Amino acid sequence: MKIRIKKNDISLIIAFMTILFWDLIEQNFPNFQFVILGLLLIYNIGRIKKYINGRFVLIFTIIFLHGTINCILGNNRFTTFIIQLGSIIVSYLAFSCAIDKCKYRKIFGYYWKTAFIMSIFGCLEIFFSMINASIATRIPLLFINTTFTSKVVGVFPRIAALCNEPSFLGYFLAPAVFLIVYSFINKKSEYITFNEKKRFIQAICILTVYLMTFSTVSYMGLIFMFIIIWLDKGISWQKIIIPILAVFCVLFLYIKVPDFKMRVDDTYNIFFQDNSDTGSINLSSYTYYANFNVVDKSIRYTYGLGTGLGSYRYLFDMYNIGAWGNSGLNLNREDGNSMMFRVGAELGIFGILGICVFLLKYLPRDKEKKVFAYALLSLFFMIIMRMGNYTHGGIWLYIVLYIKLFRECNNRKLAENRKSG
Repeated sequence: MKIRIKKNDISLIIAFMTILFWDLIEQNFPNFQFVILGLLLIYNIGRIKKYINGRFVLIFTIIFLHGTINCILGNNRFTTFIIQLGSIIVSYLAFSCAIDKCKYRKIFGYYWKTAFIMSIFGCLEIFFSMINASIATRIPLLFINTTFTSKVVGVFPRIAALCNEPSFLGYFLAPAVFLIVYSFINKKSEYITFNEKKRFIQAICILTVYLMTFSTVSYMGLIFMFIIIWLDKGISWQKIIIPILAVFCVLFLYIKVPDFKMRVDDTYNIFFQDNSDTGSINLSSYTYYANFNVVDKSIRYTYGLGTGLGSYRYLFDMYNIGAWGNSGLNLNREDGNSMMFRVGAELGIFGILGICVFLLKYLPRDKEKKVFAYALLSLFFMIIMRMGNYTHGGIWLYIVLYIKLFRECNNRKLAENRKSG
């Protein structure tokens, strides 16, 4: 008996497997992800015309002209600019075509399975850390990016699974974690499309690994999820319970997770207290502060107009306040450690406004689709705060999925209006 896999399913499998192994591909075959996305685009070439429309041409023409002018002015290098713009266009078109004919629930189903597979690696790392089995470091795909000997809470290290670092794992699992938290608070299971027992096991696995990243940005994302759910609630007793629960979680993490407390304290101190002794500040907080200074000075230099896509590395060289302590380390030279920082520096104030308009304009009004959009917003919030790479981890799949939720909602309303008319 032959098993036939539909073209749409093949596209989704390729798209999500690329995302799942994104960092491993980058480590072993730098930029090969874009070769895969290019092949995926060719595989779905018949759908490309739908996405190269007037709006697409207008937006990328403006970005191209803006970048070209900055190259002429000496603010950027044309090769750097074209490579950055090209990677964004390939990512956008490849993922748009891959999910074009698929229903949003099916896409989220594939995402959920991918998140669960990722969390299995994290759970195995947690288990072997708990029993202190160092031999597990020899098992393929385990402890590649999770440091077995570096314990942050008891016997547990910061879990990274297949991602480059724990915070990246937090980004990967964030939409799934939102659906878990939302379903638990609202006692609704229809947002996670699996049978009861299977869903529960998978949810526990994903949530556990997310928390065990011990990542500040992951915990910030969790707070954002509570805020979104609180704002989404009508008048009810849960309006009171949710803030109390959120505050309790933050206090618990601050008291019980030394790494989280250190980062919170250091970030506050370097921004609002004496910041002359850079060696006493943890590297993550210092990097964030250093890139904040770069963006602040670059926005003043360009009067808020930006210096073009891909130019952040040159701004960093001009305005960086110095390496961390005596280490000589200058991290996030190319991406700014924050999407807000990088977009502000490269595309200016209009770039930041563009992100805000996009997130508000494409938020669907339909209740069910809005919940899934909130799940994506949780990821976007974390990336805006602490990750400045325009294409890392297949972020464009989530962006085009966010647009798809809005368009499906609009198409449904148009169909209903036609019937009533």
